[in-house]
Amino acid sequence: MVIGDFYRLINNGRVEKHGLGEYKCFGNNTSTIIHRRGENDDVIVGATFKPHAQEVFSDLIFELGIIRISDKKAYRWINPQYKEAYLTESKELDIDPTQAFEDIIYIDVETTDEFIKQARLILTTRPQELQ
Repeated sequence: MVIGDFYRLINNGRVEKHGLGEYKCFGNNTSTIIHRRGENDDVIVGATFKPHAQEVFSDLIFELGIIRISDKKAYRWINPQYKEAYLTESKELDIDPTQAFEDIIYIDVETTDEFIKQARLILTTRPQELQ
């Protein structure tokens, strides 16, 4: 999966926040993007990646996450090459790596395909339909 796939997942929607990645374990010059469909939408989708200036669609993705606050659903994929370092750095920073949002816990998925499946389900259903 590359960042172009992420943009297709969110239907090239508006990016609410774009900034530097916060975790050092992913290396220097990482970016994080956060997407919400609208101001009142409780679905948040994010990606942390390392952009390659020469090849826009060959970005290395470190982490993908989606949260629907009203249903307390959250799924996340962490690039397996960086997962151990991510968990170690979280512990060093005294951050609970399972915490998605307030009282919502991430369900980790093993593949980007599984993440896309769960994200599409959340993006195409109304709250409470996933119960």
